[in-house]
Amino acid sequence: MLANTLIHKLKPSAITIAEDVSGMPTLCRTIRDGGIGFDYRLGMFHPDMWIKHLEKIPDERWNMGGIIYGLTNRRWKEKVVTYVESHDQAIVGDKTVSMRLFNEEIYYGLNRHNEMSLNVSRGMALHKMIRMITFHLGGEAYLNFMGNEFGHPEWIDFPRAGNNFSYHYCRRQWNLKYDSDLRYG
Repeated sequence: MLANTLIHKLKPSAITIAEDVSGMPTLCRTIRDGGIGFDYRLGMFHPDMWIKHLEKIPDERWNMGGIIYGLTNRRWKEKVVTYVESHDQAIVGDKTVSMRLFNEEIYYGLNRHNEMSLNVSRGMALHKMIRMITFHLGGEAYLNFMGNEFGHPEWIDFPRAGNNFSYHYCRRQWNLKYDSDLRYG
């Protein structure tokens, strides 16, 4: 409460966002109303919901009513920042949505010069639809993790003992956005 009071007093245009999974009911209520004073909370359920669907349920069996409920289930007047995937899915040990949809075809199937497989065609359509429905229903703001909007093919791995302190995967391949040979170029 003190931090939010100070932030909004010093910089009235500042926005504070709570990364919280506790479900605390007053997190995004004004301090005057007895709340903690955050402007938004992250919709942390949304990325987990999409992973569950991609891992465990064939897309033709997705329950759209359940997806819509999951994206819109929030407190009245509580602003939410929605997102499809977070840093958890892009850091070593997990997969991005693109990796889950395209599997190994992410490395060769997205090239315009190759015939598009059913897996790539379906994956691209789902990639767009997942983001579209989340953007429209999930909250009042949208967060995208750097590079994942265009199907970044690699995870991020920061230098650490487990990779001999290598910087090789400690990057985003921004050149992919400008590669006209790629389907999303």
